[in-house]
Amino acid sequence: MKLKTAIVAVIAVAAGLTSCEKNLYDPSQDKTEVKIENLKIGDDFDWLTTRNAACKVDADQPVNVSIYQDEACKVILTHTSVIPGNNLQLPLSVIKNSQKLYLKVDGESQVYPVTLNEDGSFGCSLSTSRTTRAATRAGEDFEDHGTTIFYPNGSWGTVMFEDNYPQIGDYDFNDFVASYMVEIQTYPGTTFIKSIQFYMAIHAIGASYSYIPHLRIQSFENSTVKSMEVNKKGMSNLNVDRFADGKVNDDNTGKIVLAFNGAENKKGQEFLNTEKGSQYIPGDKFDITLTFEEGKADIAFIYADKFDIFLADKNRTKEIHMLGYGPAFASGKDYGNTNYYKQAGTNLVWGINVPSIIGHAYEKSNFLDAYPNFAKWVEGDMNANEWYKNQNSEYIFQMK
Repeated sequence: MKLKTAIVAVIAVAAGLTSCEKNLYDPSQDKTEVKIENLKIGDDFDWLTTRNAACKVDADQPVNVSIYQDEACKVILTHTSVIPGNNLQLPLSVIKNSQKLYLKVDGESQVYPVTLNEDGSFGCSLSTSRTTRAATRAGEDFEDHGTTIFYPNGSWGTVMFEDNYPQIGDYDFNDFVASYMVEIQTYPGTTFIKSIQFYMAIHAIGASYSYIPHLRIQSFENSTVKSMEVNKKGMSNLNVDRFADGKVNDDNTGKIVLAFNGAENKKGQEFLNTEKGSQYIPGDKFDITLTFEEGKADIAFIYADKFDIFLADKNRTKEIHMLGYGPAFASGKDYGNTNYYKQAGTNLVWGINVPSIIGHAYEKSNFLDAYPNFAKWVEGDMNANEWYKNQNSEYIFQMK
């Protein structure tokens, strides 16, 4: 598919970014003395910057359609082949306060805005006009490419972790920082997943402990995977283990878990890309592709929140997840407890996931100085949901 070229370009950007967001910080703002642990975070605050969205697209003729987060059509969410009457429902991930998405038909310049319902769903019927060939030939060179969905989008996301679970850390969120993207491809003409490709580029490791990044895919059993291919991108020490999660004692019927052994490497440094004034060292990057047996993994059962990026020690006795996930391995733990990784009383968490590539704070700096709108967001101001777009470069490690 032609999107592959764009993906390669994005990977190159992710490997050596400073930040994809503009520095919108107002220097007249005073340095805050408030700490994250003193913020008043509500019991019902979910720490999510995105939400699930279900879309249905129909057209009066076979067309290939792309759906974007933004009106400028720079942040792609999916590319799909639409066959009249097929009414395929696509599970997307959108910015939490999104009200509209934007559609484009291959071969046309027109952008179709669609309004999201309150639950994140929308339906759209396209009456298309062909600018490159007569309508009578509309279906002659149509090729069903299936569907490609990107999580959180085709412009990547960022995960940031604290490493001192279950104790309160310093909350600079630079103990493990990486950009990531998930690309899901269906078999043409079906709703079944052909492959899931997971990309990761590591930007910082400020952890005192050694934690290995993991990925759990909670939609499908490990037994549905036909094959796994690892692209190490020069990481000679990378070894990817695949197994079922710890709920089922290795009988291969648990959900898919991948361990990226070697990705915890700090390049011989005490800390990788966290100390102010230290020289930037390019972190590791890699991707893996899981191919599924045809007819085994229906796309209707997968959403962005089914991808659990987490940290675990080498013995897998200690894990650190985002809010909303239970442990994957630890015996006797409450796997179904979605509040497992939220501290009682303070409602603080140990991981943040945002739908953009962003810079990370220097070691021991106040995260609220690096991202001035963060405090408003966690205290319930949904107008500050895109807090990560307002950063103060004085407190951000320069990735260059």
